[in-house]
Amino acid sequence: MPSVSERQAHFMAAVSHGWQPPGRKISVKVAKEFHKADKAQGRWEHTIPHKQGKQSSDTMNGYS
Repeated sequence: MPSVSERQAHFMAAVSHGWQPPGRKISVKVAKEFHKADKAQGRWEHTIPHKQGKQSSDTMNGYS
């Protein structure tokens, strides 16, 4: 099942890569299914980080 919004796609991608929101337990298995479906459709392609050489951790976190 693909995500219905960009926000959900970001959330499921984060959970599928090991992040858990404080105070909640989200199924990693379900998150991986969402993330896989999103990648297959290419619908939220900009939410999937692409490897582009070496970047500093600040740049990867959105801080310049």
